[in-house]
Amino acid sequence: MFVDRKPVVIGEGPDTISIRPKMDFSTKNACMDALAAISQGDDGKANVAMHLGAYQLALLRHNIVAWSGPSFVGVACTPENIDKLDPDEPLVEQVLEEIGRRNPLSKETATEKKDGTNGGGPS
Repeated sequence: MFVDRKPVVIGEGPDTISIRPKMDFSTKNACMDALAAISQGDDGKANVAMHLGAYQLALLRHNIVAWSGPSFVGVACTPENIDKLDPDEPLVEQVLEEIGRRNPLSKETATEKKDGTNGGGPS
C-alpha cells in the first residue's frame, strides 16, 4: 500500500548515486507538474506547454537521496548541487534511465516493464 523508502544504489565504480526505489504519489505529482503547464490564452483556449528539461531536473531533484565517492567529497547532496551535475556524465545518464524505468509515465509502460509484454495480451 505504501512505497518502499529504502534507497537503491546506482553505479558500480567508485562514485555512486542513491535514488528512491519508486516515487510516492506526492513526488510523482511534483515531477508531473514540472512536465507540463496549462494556461489560458488570450483567445480563451487552453495552451499546454511541455517542459521536458524541467521534468528531467525534477526527476533528479526529487529522486536522488544521496551520493558517495571521490567525485562527491565535500559536496552535499542538495537540490542546488543536483542542478550542477554534468548531463553528459554516464552515471547521471544511468540514474535518469533507472528513475524512468522505475517510474514510467503511463500505466501501459508500467505493465510492459512488469510482465515483459507490450500490453497487448499474450503473444
